[in-house]
Amino acid sequence: MHLPLTPGQRAASETAGRLARERFAPRAAAYDTELRLPVEDLRDLAEAGLLNLAAGEDIGGGGSGVLGKDPLLYLLILEQLARYSGLATSHSLQVHSHAVHFIDRIADDRQRRTVLAPLLQRNVLMTTLGSEPGRTARGARHTTLARRSETGFVLSGVKNFATLADACGYLLVLADGDPQSGVAAGQRLGLLVPVDGEGVRIEPGSWDPYGMRAAVSPVVHLEEHFVPQSHVIGAPGAHAAGNWSLKADLGFAAQYVGGAQRILDLTADAVQRRGLSESPPALVRLGEAQSRVESARWHYYGAAKLWELGDEEAAGPASLSAKLQAIHAGELALEMATRIAGPSAFQADSALSRISRDLRYFMMREQVDAGAISIGSRFFNENPIVAAVDRPPAANDYARAAR
Repeated sequence: MHLPLTPGQRAASETAGRLARERFAPRAAAYDTELRLPVEDLRDLAEAGLLNLAAGEDIGGGGSGVLGKDPLLYLLILEQLARYSGLATSHSLQVHSHAVHFIDRIADDRQRRTVLAPLLQRNVLMTTLGSEPGRTARGARHTTLARRSETGFVLSGVKNFATLADACGYLLVLADGDPQSGVAAGQRLGLLVPVDGEGVRIEPGSWDPYGMRAAVSPVVHLEEHFVPQSHVIGAPGAHAAGNWSLKADLGFAAQYVGGAQRILDLTADAVQRRGLSESPPALVRLGEAQSRVESARWHYYGAAKLWELGDEEAAGPASLSAKLQAIHAGELALEMATRIAGPSAFQADSALSRISRDLRYFMMREQVDAGAISIGSRFFNENPIVAAVDRPPAANDYARAAR
């Protein structure tokens, strides 16, 4: 399918695709088996100028990210990596880019130029630490706390699902202020922490899942680590106030589309080897799945355009909708592959097995029902005639939690 890309977007996408096919794909099986981050892939992306696209051009970035002048650019790279080299590399780039974009947009000008710009120049990797063990049971409350000192904060707590932490130079830690910090309850701070800083410890052997094995996401312990004021990013509550979790939706959508397309490509190869390339059932299933993937691709392209136009009120819901469509495309691709690829295509060490495991595991993070409720509730919230109709409190709470 021919997509309306600018020359710059097409060149970057083709470069990423070529790197993924020629260099990254041959490494993917070893990364997966050895539970090892794809750091060589990230170095190659840095050399190609594709690592720091989500920062402003004035400090050495590529001007992408959802709030940049070209939101689609970075998403194209993610899709190409997911399609040709796997989700571990694309997700590693995504978490780095999301942290970079948040700092670039939330930090003050001095921090951008004296803290962020030197890190970009050295291609230092970053990631955001938000998740905590047991947080689902606690709801939104965090136990990682920042205690105010005379010149900054002292940070203590435990974070998990810290993708890329082992290879990072800095961690963007989201933490609540303790009761004496002067920070209002629920107003999380963004604290930039060197991974080799005093009191920072990555727990060895804390990542061994069945999928996304190369996207190593360990547990990180923070024990009385001092963060100077110069490394406090933005005002308290900036992450939630700016809906930065929602601003990550298109990054996930692009990867789900790329992963689903990879499953279709490999399934088509398997069907051809089986001599079933003219079989009507196989063609029907492949055609339906490809149509869904292409629809999801257009959907995230359209949402990226809304961000480019600066229409954040429309872009946010469109991004969530695009992510839901990409999830459904991924689910259909997984189901289709099990129906027509044949069992021999699913040997434990096969590329189809690996991408299927990775995509299924990757999408486990999503609360699809909550997202759909959030979109559905807009019918009533935006229509004054039916806005007063009572809705079950649980559904309201669920929808709010998804935003």
